Formats: sequence, structure tokens, C-alpha cells
Amino acid sequence: KAYYMSGRSDELLGELGALSDKLGDLQSAIYYRRQLLARGEGDTLENWKELVRMLEKDLRVDEADQLRERLVTKFGSDTDFLAELTDHYLKNGNPREAERTLQRLVALRGWDLEARFRLGLLQVAREEHEKAFANFSAILAETADVVYPERFGDRLLPLLRVAPDPDGGTDTAME
Repeated sequence: KAYYMSGRSDELLGELGALSDKLGDLQSAIYYRRQLLARGEGDTLENWKELVRMLEKDLRVDEADQLRERLVTKFGSDTDFLAELTDHYLKNGNPREAERTLQRLVALRGWDLEARFRLGLLQVAREEHEKAFANFSAILAETADVVYPERFGDRLLPLLRVAPDPDGGTDTAME
């Protein structure tokens, strides 16, 4: 009632949503957050992520996942968001979606060796050995001229082994 009687202020809408969330009235909190976002006033990634969090808290996981997919379209150039989303997908056992977001992240930040390495590890886990090998080879080629401190390699364990294939090609395997 307070919202409708107040002239529908966006500030009050945000406050009512936060208050509803604190009081445990998740249905109202979700309603107010959606109203705020629908008006376009709070159309920020943080507000959308808060709505996703509320939906998950209310056990509306499918709806939260659908919203996440829409957010990739809307905020797909936000590399921090893509990295967070990759972590979410990995944590929830969805490597295919994690690989998709990592590929997008790598396309935006080709210089990000950690993202490229994670993509390669995902490709190995999904048994896409040729893609992983190409990814790791590119990383090695691009970092070949780096001067490392003395005895740096003593602590490294081999991650990828290239063995000759009996058919004349190369075969990759994780160690």
C-alpha cells in the first residue's frame, strides 16, 4: 500500500524490496525488485544479480537460470560477470555452459592467460583433446619469450604430455 500511495517512487520501491528481503518476505521482495527493473531505473547488473539471488533463495532455480541466460545477452561484454558466471556453472556441475562463457570471456580478453588455461582444462575434461592442445600450444607459444626466475621450473609439474601417435600424428594426455 505504501508504494502505491507514495506516487510510485523508485527510491521507495528499492527500499521496500530490501526491507521485504530482510523480513523474509521473499515473494514481495522479488515483486518489488522486478517492478524496479521493469521501470528501467535500477537497470544495473548488480540489481539483476540480486534478483537472481532472490529467485534462488526462493528455490526458483529454473527461473534464475533463465534469467542468467538473458543477462549473458544483456551484459555479455562485462568480463567480471562472465568470470563469475563461469564459476557458478562449474560449481553447479554444468561444464558445457562454463565452457561457453569462458569462450566468450577469452574472446573479449585474449590476454587473460588464466581464462585461456581454464578453458583448456575444461576442454581436456570434456575430452576435446585437439581443442585443448591448440589452446595450450598457443599459450606456450605466446609466453615462450618470458624470462622466468632461476630454478622456477623446478617446482612445476607436467600438466600435458605430447606423445607420438602410432598413426603418425600426436596424442595428448593429462598427467
